[in-house]
Amino acid sequence: METAKGKTRRSSSNLFLRITDICKVHSVGVASATGEKLKAESTVDSSEDGVHLKVHPHQVSDQESCSGSSTSRFEEVVVEKLLDVISGLKLAYLNVQQSVVPYVPEKFVVADGHFVSELEEATGLKDFYLSVDKWSNPMYQSHVSSRIHEHQKLAVELQTAICKKESDIVLLRSELEELEKSNVKMMEETDGTVIQREGIWKGEPIDMFIELYERSSKCIHDFTKLVVRWMKASGWDLGFSNFPVEKSFVYQKRGHKKYSVEAYFARAMEKYLVAVPCSMEVSFFGNKDHRAFIDNAGHPRTHFYQAFARMARNVWGLLTVSRQLKPKAEMFFVKGGVQFQKKHMESVPAKLTLEEAKISVGFTIMPGFKIGCTVIRCRVYLSMLNTGNL
Repeated sequence: METAKGKTRRSSSNLFLRITDICKVHSVGVASATGEKLKAESTVDSSEDGVHLKVHPHQVSDQESCSGSSTSRFEEVVVEKLLDVISGLKLAYLNVQQSVVPYVPEKFVVADGHFVSELEEATGLKDFYLSVDKWSNPMYQSHVSSRIHEHQKLAVELQTAICKKESDIVLLRSELEELEKSNVKMMEETDGTVIQREGIWKGEPIDMFIELYERSSKCIHDFTKLVVRWMKASGWDLGFSNFPVEKSFVYQKRGHKKYSVEAYFARAMEKYLVAVPCSMEVSFFGNKDHRAFIDNAGHPRTHFYQAFARMARNVWGLLTVSRQLKPKAEMFFVKGGVQFQKKHMESVPAKLTLEEAKISVGFTIMPGFKIGCTVIRCRVYLSMLNTGNL
């Protein structure tokens, strides 16, 4: 106990002596012009007198400061470091004075930088003391402990979410593989153009184009028959619907309205969502599943959609080849009211009931093509009204 008391007394005495040394005033006087040498010597002496005041601060780790059983020991260490910093500030300020009297710019810059670094060290000591001191507060420790618990709970939740996402990734990857296999299969089925798949390129270009024209016309006719069958089954009435067909036209027979439907699909050969009205799909199937499936880049496996896709592929192939032929194939339609000409037109139905000279065209069912001197006749529905040329 006596040894501990003696050590405490010596420590207190040392602190008192250091504070006394720090409080000594070292001024730099301004000598007269004739005594510049004396002033310089006085300045040097003052500098040497302050050298012993500079005590280089030693680093004290956080562990060393916090591991003591007594807070007073930590505060004593902080006070010693504070005295070291004050000594450094005093010596740095003295160097600044020396660089000003007389004023030497180079020395002033160096001294100023040294002084600023000493101030930064003092600021760091303050932050160090505050950061360590708050850990001795039980309330702060409790706050930190609760925050740690919250973050641990959040980490568990995030880990659970990660596991769920990973399982979703596995399922999606399997679905992606299935879709890729399906795409490969479809690409194999549709590899090349319709012409290449059907083996049409085995003759003269014009003969091949005529054969493709016949195939396209048949596909349009077959899809139209399917649509008309669905119209009858669902009670769809062309006369009261908004389907874009020739409603005011006078047909030879009631069943000939199907030709106006066929003419519509021959003209509106675009995407399914454009060619097939939404109201028609709802009337046929009671829902919009086809449209929803196609909107999501899918291809329904229903007979209705497959018939449409077959028709669209053939028409696409026909139009593609028409642009590649030399000379290029030119498509043409015949306006309603134009007199029927057997050279450029083909009647649908084929049998005529009146003289050809008195028959005019009602509307075009399937457009025709002109390839150089070769003409593929367009298919038209005739009107029984006797009209002149337009």
